[in-house]
Amino acid sequence: KASIKSIEKEIQSYELIFNTGNQTLDVIFTDRMQETKNKNITLHIHADGQGWESISDIDIATIFGNALDNAIENVEKIDDPSMRLIDVRIGKVNEMLIARFENPFTHKIERNQSRFLSTKKNPENHGYGLQSIRMIVEKYEGEMDIKTEDGVFILTVIIPA
Repeated sequence: KASIKSIEKEIQSYELIFNTGNQTLDVIFTDRMQETKNKNITLHIHADGQGWESISDIDIATIFGNALDNAIENVEKIDDPSMRLIDVRIGKVNEMLIARFENPFTHKIERNQSRFLSTKKNPENHGYGLQSIRMIVEKYEGEMDIKTEDGVFILTVIIPA
């Protein structure tokens, strides 16, 4: 029985491996999938990484790492297991690379001009993730949109392919 349990555990780790067509995305998604599984958060990822090779690996890591870290941090505060969900969709549409991140939130989101304020202790030392994403999107002459509606935070990134 111990051997079977060990084999099952190994198989489960392979279930978390992604094959989006972009190695950087695969690594980030695999890592965050394991993290969300450990935190009892459901992470849905619908991803076609084709076309993202025109974006540098560090920029991809910054966009997706920050967006997912923010979503995980917010969702893990939610007590109701049915609400602990993050949805990520990426692909290429009409020569545009699109990434959309959605997650519920239960706290008040505050802005200071164009910047969202961190909900962490010492907010002056935090809250740079979205700014980093915006800088990278602008570097590639793209657009970033943030919406909050009906308790859902939606971050959309659009970059010309």
